[in-house]
Amino acid sequence: RWADPRFDILMICRKICSNMQQATVVWDAYSNNNKSMQDTQTIGSIIPWLQLECVHTIIGLVLQLFQFGGRNPWEERDDIFQKLDREFQRLEGVFASLTDSK
Repeated sequence: RWADPRFDILMICRKICSNMQQATVVWDAYSNNNKSMQDTQTIGSIIPWLQLECVHTIIGLVLQLFQFGGRNPWEERDDIFQKLDREFQRLEGVFASLTDSK
């Protein structure tokens, strides 16, 4: 069985696209392509996936702060706190876009 390709698309949407509108275009294009291939897997909205990825990143950074993991031993604590701040802002933005779309 293959890994879920939504993770790859999510990473493209999160790391490459510069805003939510671009990410939605990429996600919707993938979703529409899956529908045309008569795939039985429902893609759904990008919002819960972005929320999950933000929480995953926050947990990883917190673990890095407590030296339970992390891949950048040369990062200072202030750098990690700045990354945490950006992730919380991103998560807040994802929740805001969810309420704006209703």
